[in-house]
Amino acid sequence: DELRERLVALTEAIRVSDPTLRENWMGPVINRAAHERYRKAIAAIGESGQAHIGARLLDAGELSHGWFVAPTIASLPHAHELWHEEQFLPLLLVHPVDGLDEALALANDSNLALAAGFYGSEAESRVFLDRIEAGVTYVNRPQGATTGAWPGYQPFGGWKRSSVGPGAKAGGPNYLHVLSRWEPEASRAAAGSVTGPAL
Repeated sequence: DELRERLVALTEAIRVSDPTLRENWMGPVINRAAHERYRKAIAAIGESGQAHIGARLLDAGELSHGWFVAPTIASLPHAHELWHEEQFLPLLLVHPVDGLDEALALANDSNLALAAGFYGSEAESRVFLDRIEAGVTYVNRPQGATTGAWPGYQPFGGWKRSSVGPGAKAGGPNYLHVLSRWEPEASRAAAGSVTGPAL
């Protein structure tokens, strides 16, 4: 309850408007499709859960000229589909747990596993790192629990259905090709190189 209240207070302080102005922390979502995803998500929250803050479209005055939405903190049963879909929206779902074991079981109960973050003691953090199923992990990170990547600082890639496939940044059957430079057979023979990729 204390964490949720803190999240709501921080969300309440977010200024949403023209992102080119320094005083505004958040701009619109990226396009009409994202705006529609948000609209459907807040409708689902209204039917099956509880919004603690936000859950509304922002379309009054100057905000009527863009895809503006209110950043949202909400609670839903963990079985709800919104827990298992990547939304890419200013939407945070919260769910109480009885302890670390339940938290890890619920976190791992997903086909999506791009990043995961944790705050706790050193002993708890070791359990988290041993058992979490995610591509990028953070522990006690002051800048925030998770982010897609920290460019220039760490490897980046997902697990399960997140960030995999031919264009993946990490993981998947074709990842070695990202680190390889293939040369024509004649060039390799002329240079006296062995058959295979030049790394």
